[in-house]
Amino acid sequence: MVWRWWFINYVSTVGQFVGKWLDKSGNGNHAVASANDATRPIYQIDAEGNPNVTFTKSPATQLFTPAINLTATAQVTACIGIHVTDSSSAGIPLEFSPDATANNGAFLFGAPSAVNDHSLYVRGTTTSIRAAISNVVDGDDIFTGLLDISQTVSSSQLIPRLNFVQITGSGITWTPNNTPTGTGTFGNHTLYIGSRNGLTTPFGGKIYQIIVRGALSTTTQVYQIETFTDAKLD
Repeated sequence: MVWRWWFINYVSTVGQFVGKWLDKSGNGNHAVASANDATRPIYQIDAEGNPNVTFTKSPATQLFTPAINLTATAQVTACIGIHVTDSSSAGIPLEFSPDATANNGAFLFGAPSAVNDHSLYVRGTTTSIRAAISNVVDGDDIFTGLLDISQTVSSSQLIPRLNFVQITGSGITWTPNNTPTGTGTFGNHTLYIGSRNGLTTPFGGKIYQIIVRGALSTTTQVYQIETFTDAKLD
């Protein structure tokens, strides 16, 4: 099983540009920024005293990891703690691969989505599928995806959760509808944080915590992941 935990590091003062965000799993997949300060996010403390990395749409900002090899698994649990501050256009706070709609073995978190408030994408060997969900409360969000491309139906391949609640039925708008994503395993891709590769579809908001696990988590493990992430936002 692979755990990846990111915490803010390499900054000491509020308002500094973040050049590196450390991977606390011991796997060395540290997220870094380009050498250009204009594309770097900023270390901030929110009104409740919680450290976060703040990303902007203009200029677009981003961190990215080395390629993370998940080719040994068809299952991933991913969770992010975020607060959207700019919903003027679709944003991508987290994407595994340069384009999860085109690259096999990839996933993407959208906040906001182009069609709903939040969205989650996964792609196996054939099709990128999207689960778009609505969030009626503006504020901090714990957004989790349980992804299993070894399954044969889309609702089992992609399970979205928002703020400790699994979203099902009419709470999800599927695109395409009733279409599985294919099979295979996850890929050996870069993880992009704050925007898509090339600084496109930038996310405007705060990211408090990111956890990516190369396995499907149990109910207890999901609760532990989400509770841990929630503590970073409270």
